[in-house]
Amino acid sequence: MVSRRNMLKTGLTAVFGACAVQTASASEVQQKSQNNFDVVILGAGTGGLVTAIEAADLGLKPVVLEKMECSAGNSLYASGGIAAWGTSQQKEEGRNETKESFREDMMKVSEYRADPALVGAYVNHIPEDFEWLKKQGVKFSKIGKKPWPLNYRMHNVDGQGLTGGARLVRYLLEACEKRNIPIIYNTKAIELLTNDAGRVIGVRAQGDLHKTDYFAKDGVVIATGGFSANRELLCRYMGGPLSRLVLRGSPYVTGDNLRPP
Repeated sequence: MVSRRNMLKTGLTAVFGACAVQTASASEVQQKSQNNFDVVILGAGTGGLVTAIEAADLGLKPVVLEKMECSAGNSLYASGGIAAWGTSQQKEEGRNETKESFREDMMKVSEYRADPALVGAYVNHIPEDFEWLKKQGVKFSKIGKKPWPLNYRMHNVDGQGLTGGARLVRYLLEACEKRNIPIIYNTKAIELLTNDAGRVIGVRAQGDLHKTDYFAKDGVVIATGGFSANRELLCRYMGGPLSRLVLRGSPYVTGDNLRPP
């Protein structure tokens, strides 16, 4: 994971993911003060919820918009495993892991095709990010031996009767509730709002009955996931056998951030 704190401090005019949604200019928008936020986050999955929590802890005012009636992304189907080095849990369990060996194996398993900068960002920040999750109350199972390259690196969220990913989402939702972060369900972003200079200033979203504009002083974060449930996009961007895989996750991860509504 990339450092959340550094990302948010630099000003969130950034947009996560390749975004092709429509835009509306400021002249078309009537601003409503009750819908003013510092950060508007699209998607109530792991990425969106972590962003909202960190934004609130930095003193910002975030809102999360989710198109479904609940958090319904791929995390619910995941084991909730996080590969890491240098964590407090590894040290407590007597597992010695070095940054250099962890990074080398990440590159090796990709046959050195992985982006070194992205691998470096993950490797540099994963110890502190793991501890951040623990501070949110996330509990992890004892680390077990896995085949190379996982070895003793995989930290699995203790699902307690659920998948680890589903339990992780519950922890993050509880953390949002403690911070009074609004999560607005059944609300799908359909346009990015821009000012006359072209800067993103918010989103227009479709709710159950009407459209609503949400304004973001510091920017919009799109954390709506991939397109694993969209056969058309799988064929276009993946092709071959990958485009014909049986769906193994959420049927609602449809790549809405990659195409116009």
